[in-house]
Amino acid sequence: QARILAAKESGCHHIILDFSGITEIDSTGLGELFLWYHNMQPHHVQISIVKPSISIRNHLDWSHLSEIVPIYDTEQDAIGNARAYS
Repeated sequence: QARILAAKESGCHHIILDFSGITEIDSTGLGELFLWYHNMQPHHVQISIVKPSISIRNHLDWSHLSEIVPIYDTEQDAIGNARAYS
């Protein structure tokens, strides 16, 4: 959380979260991601997720977070789509 807030303060416009090493996520983690998304919106900071495992992707889909936080296969895809988003 501290790094995300620091990124906002430093002027970042896009935060890419690499989920490749994430093996589990609980409701607290999903809730934090939801709050980060909403806290960054007024500052025009986009949050994206890359490389989630199938089980993590299922949790993101089930919680409907994948509807508001874009999910990509690679960082390059996230960067390319962020440029189109701007």
